Amino acid sequence: MHKDYDELVAKHNELSSKYDSLRADYDQTVSKYNKLQSDYNAATQELGNYRLATHILIIVVVALGIAILFVILRRQRPREAENR
Repeated sequence: MHKDYDELVAKHNELSSKYDSLRADYDQTVSKYNKLQSDYNAATQELGNYRLATHILIIVVVALGIAILFVILRRQRPREAENR
């Protein structure tokens, strides 16, 4: 009976050790997952910021293009009036 008890204790210790090892692996995997999720969220936010900046730059470029076209057309009108 004492032998059976010792075998059960040894088996328990072995299983407990395996459980602790698996638990450590699980915790490490969850930690890596959380870091990846955090990195993904940061990258997504940064891409959103770049997208917003791109739209703003497009609007600025279009506005500058219209302003330059307006100035060019405005300068040509007096010349056309002088040529008449």
